[in-house]
Amino acid sequence: MIKKVRFKMSLFLNYYYLFSLTMPLQEKKEVRETTLVLAESDILIKHRRAYRNLTQNYIISERFITQLPVINAQAKDKFADLPTTINKEENRTIVEFKHRKPIKPRDICAAELSLLIDDSFTNRIGYLRIIDWPSEDLTDIHFLHTKPFFVSAIGKVEKNTITPAPGFKSIISHARKGSTIRIEYLPKTKPIPSIIWTEEYSIKNISEEPIEECALKFLVPRNDIKQKVSIKANEKITLSQDSDGNAWANATLHKLQKGEKRKITLMYKIDKTSYSFSNDYGNIQFLKSLSEPSSAGRYYLKGSKLWPVNDIKIQKIARSILEGQTEIFNIVKLIFEFVNQSFTYEANGVRLPADEMIKSKRGDCSEFSDLFVTLARACGIPARVCTGYFWGLNGKLEGHAWCEIFTKQGWMQLDPLHGFLHGVSFQHILFSKESNDVDYPSYIVKNIGGEIDIKKTSYVEVKK
Repeated sequence: MIKKVRFKMSLFLNYYYLFSLTMPLQEKKEVRETTLVLAESDILIKHRRAYRNLTQNYIISERFITQLPVINAQAKDKFADLPTTINKEENRTIVEFKHRKPIKPRDICAAELSLLIDDSFTNRIGYLRIIDWPSEDLTDIHFLHTKPFFVSAIGKVEKNTITPAPGFKSIISHARKGSTIRIEYLPKTKPIPSIIWTEEYSIKNISEEPIEECALKFLVPRNDIKQKVSIKANEKITLSQDSDGNAWANATLHKLQKGEKRKITLMYKIDKTSYSFSNDYGNIQFLKSLSEPSSAGRYYLKGSKLWPVNDIKIQKIARSILEGQTEIFNIVKLIFEFVNQSFTYEANGVRLPADEMIKSKRGDCSEFSDLFVTLARACGIPARVCTGYFWGLNGKLEGHAWCEIFTKQGWMQLDPLHGFLHGVSFQHILFSKESNDVDYPSYIVKNIGGEIDIKKTSYVEVKK
């Protein structure tokens, strides 16, 4: 008796039953591959799967169920296209195709299923599309009339294509346990959106006497190789920098009467540039040159209370990471994976030193970043903490910390909590960098007489 066997695929960002290549297969072995083509208004997914029919039944068709908005679908084997049907039911699409002839028990089945998807399911910031894509079996990403802004994957980039890095069979997430790859891209002809960030400071004299002078310093987003900032204000301001190169807006208010309230509004226009994906960080000899007495790199190798570089446990972990390694990228990747995989996120409202993080096995973005910086410095890699905000797709701003390391390519940012090894996403907004564990405040106030109360409001919008 011929029995119809159906395979179910749950696509919407939790896939995959993938489809197929013709090749020799060992017992119970299955080969899966996926190609992703990102075009201006749609996405082409090609699933290839080769497998042996280990059931006692004949397979005459295969069925897939997805929540993605399928425009068209077509299956084929190595000989010809296969009859393919699409049925839509409520919020799901059912794609089914028939094999040219029933697949007998023990026979090899090989087919490719192509799905054309409307990209309306992607998250968007201006023209920028954002996808957290399941990383399983992703073998290549093609940008068709589009350009990548940021991709959180270990892969080889050639022109408009990302393929597996040498030594890997597929494109994998920066975080080994990461279930998705972040892909940010936009049409080639469209500009990267600008971020318009407005901060309003309400300053009130709450003392019983007038305040002759109130000097204020506000920490503002800093210029960086991947972020250019212009600033406007409703009051006269001057800009200054601290020893870490962080930017401060300085304003002075005069004659603030009892109960009087004034407002200072700062508007930042932030323009970002896309990240490159080179793995050439240099080698051990390059690191040794950075630790020479005359090298500026020594400043970024020092220990501190938050970064106890000489702690016994820290040194033991660093030695195990360095053993047998000659390339900086491999050292960074091992530190990154250790921090990303070995600890649990837990918001704690405090900032604990790296040795405390190792004991507790948990922490928030600050602990993840401080531990990464500590281990990087212990391994001889100049490193520092970046602080700023993560702008959620729901519009919510959350304080955030990530890291920066110095390599042959210069300073490069990464986020060990979010699992981004090569750069950070469009949603990371940089305010300050900490080279010696100074926790910079949002503002500094100096009064001549009296006391003030400050309330701060922030909101962000996008300019295409």
